[in-house]
Amino acid sequence: MSLGIEWREIPYGAYEVSNDAKIRRYMIDDAGKKVYYKPLTPQKSNLGDLSVNIIDHSHKVKKLQLARLVAEAFDLPNPNGYKYIGYIDGDRGNCTLPNLQWVQKKDLRVTTRKAMPVQCVETGEVFRSKYALAQKLGVSITRVRQCMAEGRSLKGYTFVMYENKEMEDK
Repeated sequence: MSLGIEWREIPYGAYEVSNDAKIRRYMIDDAGKKVYYKPLTPQKSNLGDLSVNIIDHSHKVKKLQLARLVAEAFDLPNPNGYKYIGYIDGDRGNCTLPNLQWVQKKDLRVTTRKAMPVQCVETGEVFRSKYALAQKLGVSITRVRQCMAEGRSLKGYTFVMYENKEMEDK
Protein backbone atom coordinates (compact mmCIF):
# COMPACT_ATOMS: atom_id res chain seq x y z
CA MET A 1 0.00 0.00 0.00
CA SER A 2 1.48 3.33 -0.99
CA LEU A 3 0.57 6.58 0.64
CA GLY A 4 -0.60 9.55 -1.33
CA ILE A 5 1.65 12.56 -0.89
CA GLU A 6 0.32 14.89 1.78
CA TRP A 7 1.87 18.19 2.88
CA ARG A 8 1.63 19.86 6.30
CA GLU A 9 2.92 23.19 7.57
CA ILE A 10 5.62 23.22 10.21
CA PRO A 11 5.85 25.90 12.93
CA TYR A 12 9.24 27.29 11.86
CA GLY A 13 8.39 29.75 9.13
CA ALA A 14 6.87 29.38 5.69
CA TYR A 15 7.67 25.70 5.15
CA GLU A 16 5.76 22.48 4.56
CA VAL A 17 6.87 18.89 5.01
CA SER A 18 5.42 15.85 3.27
CA ASN A 19 4.71 12.35 4.54
CA ASP A 20 7.38 11.11 2.11
CA ALA A 21 10.00 13.34 3.80
CA LYS A 22 10.28 16.25 1.39
CA ILE A 23 10.40 19.82 2.65
CA ARG A 24 9.61 22.96 0.71
CA ARG A 25 9.45 26.67 1.34
CA TYR A 26 6.63 28.87 0.17
CA MET A 27 5.60 32.49 0.02
CA ILE A 28 2.19 34.10 -0.15
CA ASP A 29 1.65 36.12 -3.32
CA ASP A 30 -0.46 39.28 -3.68
CA ALA A 31 -3.57 37.18 -4.36
CA GLY A 32 -3.09 35.29 -1.08
CA LYS A 33 -2.03 32.04 -2.76
CA LYS A 34 0.98 29.92 -1.82
CA VAL A 35 3.83 29.97 -4.32
CA TYR A 36 6.32 27.15 -3.77
CA TYR A 37 10.07 27.11 -4.15
CA LYS A 38 11.86 23.91 -5.17
CA PRO A 39 12.16 21.34 -2.35
CA LEU A 40 15.10 21.71 0.03
CA THR A 41 17.95 19.21 -0.14
CA PRO A 42 18.59 17.56 3.22
CA GLN A 43 22.14 17.12 4.50
CA LYS A 44 23.36 13.84 5.96
CA SER A 45 25.13 13.84 9.34
CA ASN A 46 28.04 11.56 10.27
CA LEU A 47 25.49 9.14 11.75
CA GLY A 48 23.30 9.17 8.64
CA ASP A 49 20.51 11.40 9.99
CA LEU A 50 18.99 13.84 7.52
CA SER A 51 18.56 17.48 8.50
CA VAL A 52 17.57 20.69 6.76
CA ASN A 53 18.50 24.31 7.33
CA ILE A 54 15.50 26.60 7.48
CA ILE A 55 15.00 30.27 8.20
CA ASP A 56 12.55 30.70 11.08
CA HIS A 57 10.10 33.53 11.83
CA SER A 58 12.86 35.59 13.48
CA HIS A 59 15.08 35.21 10.37
CA LYS A 60 17.54 32.89 12.10
CA VAL A 61 18.87 29.76 10.44
CA LYS A 62 17.88 26.58 12.26
CA LYS A 63 19.16 23.09 11.54
CA LEU A 64 16.31 20.62 12.12
CA GLN A 65 16.12 16.83 11.92
CA LEU A 66 13.90 15.83 9.00
CA ALA A 67 12.49 12.73 10.71
CA ARG A 68 11.33 14.78 13.71
CA LEU A 69 9.70 17.35 11.42
CA VAL A 70 7.75 14.58 9.65
CA ALA A 71 6.75 12.85 12.91
CA GLU A 72 5.58 16.07 14.56
CA ALA A 73 3.81 17.51 11.51
CA PHE A 74 1.81 14.32 11.00
CA ASP A 75 1.15 13.73 14.71
CA LEU A 76 2.87 10.33 14.75
CA PRO A 77 1.25 8.51 17.69
CA ASN A 78 3.40 8.62 20.81
CA PRO A 79 1.29 6.98 23.54
CA ASN A 80 4.29 6.47 25.84
CA GLY A 81 5.62 10.01 25.54
CA TYR A 82 9.01 8.94 24.13
CA LYS A 83 11.41 11.70 23.02
CA TYR A 84 13.40 9.97 20.29
CA ILE A 85 12.66 8.99 16.70
CA GLY A 86 13.48 5.45 15.57
CA TYR A 87 13.59 4.08 12.04
CA ILE A 88 11.67 0.83 11.62
CA ASP A 89 13.86 -0.40 8.74
CA GLY A 90 17.05 0.83 10.43
CA ASP A 91 17.80 3.31 7.62
CA ARG A 92 18.25 6.84 9.01
CA GLY A 93 17.92 8.15 5.47
CA ASN A 94 14.36 6.82 5.20
CA CYS A 95 12.36 9.53 6.99
CA THR A 96 9.02 8.65 5.41
CA LEU A 97 6.11 8.61 7.85
CA PRO A 98 5.44 4.83 7.72
CA ASN A 99 9.10 4.18 8.68
CA LEU A 100 9.12 6.37 11.80
CA GLN A 101 8.24 5.58 15.40
CA TRP A 102 8.84 7.12 18.79
CA VAL A 103 11.31 5.14 20.91
CA GLN A 104 13.13 5.25 24.22
CA LYS A 105 16.77 6.30 24.23
CA LYS A 106 17.86 2.74 25.09
CA ASP A 107 16.14 1.44 21.94
CA LEU A 108 17.45 4.20 19.69
CA ARG A 109 20.68 2.35 18.85
CA VAL A 110 18.73 -0.75 17.87
CA THR A 111 16.34 1.05 15.52
CA THR A 112 18.97 3.14 13.78
CA ARG A 113 21.71 0.69 12.89
CA LYS A 114 21.62 -1.32 9.68
CA ALA A 115 18.61 -3.61 9.86
CA MET A 116 19.42 -7.32 9.75
CA PRO A 117 16.65 -9.73 8.70
CA VAL A 118 15.36 -12.31 11.19
CA GLN A 119 13.86 -15.68 10.27
CA CYS A 120 11.41 -17.92 12.11
CA VAL A 121 12.91 -21.41 12.28
CA GLU A 122 9.54 -23.18 12.34
CA THR A 123 7.77 -21.31 9.52
CA GLY A 124 10.63 -19.85 7.49
CA GLU A 125 8.99 -16.41 7.59
CA VAL A 126 11.53 -13.58 7.30
CA PHE A 127 11.18 -10.25 9.11
CA ARG A 128 13.14 -7.21 7.97
CA SER A 129 14.57 -6.61 11.47
CA LYS A 130 14.32 -7.56 15.13
CA TYR A 131 12.31 -4.41 15.64
CA ALA A 132 9.80 -5.40 12.95
CA LEU A 133 9.52 -8.83 14.63
CA ALA A 134 8.92 -7.21 18.02
CA GLN A 135 6.13 -5.09 16.54
CA LYS A 136 4.52 -8.09 14.83
CA LEU A 137 4.56 -10.13 18.05
CA GLY A 138 3.60 -7.23 20.29
CA VAL A 139 6.66 -7.59 22.53
CA SER A 140 9.60 -5.34 23.36
CA ILE A 141 12.78 -5.28 21.29
CA THR A 142 14.65 -6.16 24.48
CA ARG A 143 12.67 -9.39 24.83
CA VAL A 144 13.37 -10.32 21.20
CA ARG A 145 17.11 -9.69 21.65
CA GLN A 146 17.25 -11.72 24.87
CA CYS A 147 15.36 -14.70 23.46
CA MET A 148 17.46 -14.76 20.31
CA ALA A 149 20.75 -14.43 22.24
CA GLU A 150 19.78 -17.28 24.57
CA GLY A 151 18.16 -19.47 21.88
CA ARG A 152 14.81 -19.43 23.71
CA SER A 153 11.48 -19.55 21.97
CA LEU A 154 9.25 -16.51 21.81
CA LYS A 155 5.49 -17.07 21.70
CA GLY A 156 6.19 -20.66 20.70
CA TYR A 157 8.62 -19.86 17.89
CA THR A 158 12.40 -19.71 17.57
CA PHE A 159 14.09 -16.91 15.62
CA VAL A 160 17.55 -16.64 14.13
CA MET A 161 19.41 -14.08 12.04
CA TYR A 162 18.45 -14.66 8.41
CA GLU A 163 21.25 -15.77 6.12
CA ASN A 164 20.55 -15.20 2.45
CA LYS A 165 22.80 -17.66 0.63
CA GLU A 166 22.10 -16.05 -2.76
CA MET A 167 23.44 -12.71 -1.54
CA GLU A 168 26.56 -14.31 -0.02
CA ASP A 169 27.45 -16.03 -3.29
CA LYS A 170 27.47 -12.75 -5.24
